[in-house]
Amino acid sequence: MLTSFIIIILVLWHQALPTIAEITDAEYSSYADSLREHRFGMTNSMKKKLLYELELLYSWWKDPNDSYGNEITSITGLLIDGIIPDSIPVKEETLWEPVEGNSQSHNEFVWEVLDTLYYFTYFWDYCEIENVHRQKLDDLRVWTLKHQEQLRVQIRLALGGSHDIFSDISPKNYDISALNAEVARVKEALTFGTFSMVSSLTQAELIYCRASDWCVGLGFGEMMRIDCSDEHGASISNARRANALAFSLLVVGRTLLLERSLSAFLEQRRKLPQPDWLIHELGKLERAVHKVQETRQEYQKRARRYMEKWKDALGEADRTYLRMDLLQEYFTLAASYIEISYLIAEELSSMQLRDIYDEAAAAASSSGGGGPSSKPFMNERIGVDSVAARDHGSSAGHFPGLSLDTSRTMSEHGRASSHKNRQLPDPGSGDMLE
Repeated sequence: MLTSFIIIILVLWHQALPTIAEITDAEYSSYADSLREHRFGMTNSMKKKLLYELELLYSWWKDPNDSYGNEITSITGLLIDGIIPDSIPVKEETLWEPVEGNSQSHNEFVWEVLDTLYYFTYFWDYCEIENVHRQKLDDLRVWTLKHQEQLRVQIRLALGGSHDIFSDISPKNYDISALNAEVARVKEALTFGTFSMVSSLTQAELIYCRASDWCVGLGFGEMMRIDCSDEHGASISNARRANALAFSLLVVGRTLLLERSLSAFLEQRRKLPQPDWLIHELGKLERAVHKVQETRQEYQKRARRYMEKWKDALGEADRTYLRMDLLQEYFTLAASYIEISYLIAEELSSMQLRDIYDEAAAAASSSGGGGPSSKPFMNERIGVDSVAARDHGSSAGHFPGLSLDTSRTMSEHGRASSHKNRQLPDPGSGDMLE
């Protein structure tokens, strides 16, 4: 009688669990966190115990006279039954569903299940299993890695928006116009907040592993070649130097986007109750933020160094003349250098110099800049303001870094730097990307 009662209770309990089709994205996110908590609690001794239990379950499952696992149709189902907590509804077929066509929350949940099972796909080291089952476990490991990469792509596209801000490019394959366009898209995202925020621990972990690839990628080799040429005093063309500067600004902008997004999520999670497993996760999240910050600071220094070596080609922006025999895109690039500096440190004193380069770009465009003419561009403000700039000193030359106060939207910065209503304090004389 008692046995029958227990069976009835178990049946009713399983019926009360939501089916996969009924699970919402919020529930998927909650289950994903539960699996991370579950893995955190797995000590080495517990893993050994689970491996021993899997060996027993496998022997029962293969015994035709044993009733265990009549509903289990594969070795993957056996792993789910032995490892995944009963409170988390997951079916074997769900694990093999393609990433494309499913919500990101669903795919993150599936990844957490696969990651939880991954260690135990090697349990054949602890017992004899049939070759067909061993092959199935090998297939599960391969699919886990494929699913991980497909999910990373989905996360990258979601964070980068319709322009795919984090797509991999090489400065060798881009002209200055294309690179300026990429930088402009990043500036727009930073200014107006037109990018998605990190919203799960799964996303943060996968971003941490690929942040450098997303922000730098193929361009790393060209940066190293230019740095090596500079170190040995080799000559580098203005065009190649400009491309390198533009790419460095692109990396700075990308890392700043990731830094702000990760930092906002970190602050959000810090406000929640913090059991041991979440403290552990927040530590990893802090390391992710720090890694992105380090990459940003590295490329800020690189951009500043490139600008120092390249700005002589522009003429003297802090005095009277800018050369007009240059491409319009060069002045646009110089303006972007100043503007991204402002977006990092919110120092309005840098923005007048940005205006000067913007106006020079417009003048170069109207005069067909890039031709043989060497006619200079004279900005009426420069001769007067250069004295104020010298008096102002280098107050704009040092930036304290990014504030973690992410409650403000970047639209405030957009309004502050609007072409229609700019504030134009004295320009600082120091370099901006420090």
